[in-house]
Amino acid sequence: MDMVKLSIEELMFCFYSEGLFEQGLGLKQNYFPEMTDEQQDFAFQVSCRSLLAKEMLEYSEHSYKLKKDYAPFIKALANSRYSLNASKFESDENLQRTHSFLVTEHDIYSYCTIHDEQVHQITKLNSVEQISEELSAFFGLESIPSACEELFVLENEDFEELLKGVSENSALLEGAMAKLDLENGLVNEFMKDLLSRRGMMDSIVQFQYDKSNQPNVSDLIFVIPGKLRHWFITGSVKNKFTLRAANKEVLQRIVSGSGILTSI
Repeated sequence: MDMVKLSIEELMFCFYSEGLFEQGLGLKQNYFPEMTDEQQDFAFQVSCRSLLAKEMLEYSEHSYKLKKDYAPFIKALANSRYSLNASKFESDENLQRTHSFLVTEHDIYSYCTIHDEQVHQITKLNSVEQISEELSAFFGLESIPSACEELFVLENEDFEELLKGVSENSALLEGAMAKLDLENGLVNEFMKDLLSRRGMMDSIVQFQYDKSNQPNVSDLIFVIPGKLRHWFITGSVKNKFTLRAANKEVLQRIVSGSGILTSI
């Protein structure tokens, strides 16, 4: 058993049955903010029956709980050693698609929503390498090179000015571009790609969790699809941003949890 698919109501029931009340309440507030207690009780009754039909529940200590083979799938959504959240703009630029990866002490899971976010799909992976494979498929990175040299490094203020210049205020663009080596063909190519997307960037964010299970951003890659290649912009703890052509070395660092931020 490598995958579970749950409706929103079923996932809420699973959170509550495993004692993960904060996660269950968060899901309820996100999808059903007006749901009354009576409506929730009815939704749980229906969810319990549907989960029983899927052979996912067992009766224990006067209540229905997830069978031991299924419980880790749900607990991974609430307790991970680190996680990755990939996000990209769809062809309709107002829509974003996300895909997450959860690394626990013992297992690795892929998590996404399907059918217009009505169904939550959690898949157990066999290795960290599978995360790289799924991220490559998600962003279209299957043919990227093994490694690439950095093309430029910008301070945080200069990076923000560049993005505002291509997306909001063209008057800022000339000053921002003056700080780049536009005689470098790759830098020039990148700027054309960034302009064509009006500064919109996809992303891979790595979260690590403190003792209170609160998420902290520990690594970040901006992904910019281009006409000829994809680009990576990595952020650092020194508030500097580095441009490279997309490559396997950078992708593997964030996937493995080793972290680019501490290595730049």
